[in-house]
Amino acid sequence: MQKIGNVRNNGTLKTDNSYRKIPLNIDQRLKQLLFEHKRKQQEIFKKSRAIKDKHRVWSEDEYVFLGRNYHPYVAESLAHGLQKIRNKYNLECVAPYRT
Repeated sequence: MQKIGNVRNNGTLKTDNSYRKIPLNIDQRLKQLLFEHKRKQQEIFKKSRAIKDKHRVWSEDEYVFLGRNYHPYVAESLAHGLQKIRNKYNLECVAPYRT
């Protein structure tokens, strides 16, 4: 039996109009927490042998949240992590998709 799977990656979009910038309307406390998280993530990239073994290098364009294998979260898995952060810091609703 052949193993079937898929790979998630950042492919090139068809047109420049396909790229979106989504503004975040967040309070100062959440903004500070995100900047602190980014700083800690940058330190992890400098020190982690697992990241170096994957030939990953820190970039300002790096995803904010990375999973255990240092790949970006997808909405399904991100929702659970955001719920933990929300409870830990007593924040209002934080979700990957919010209407």
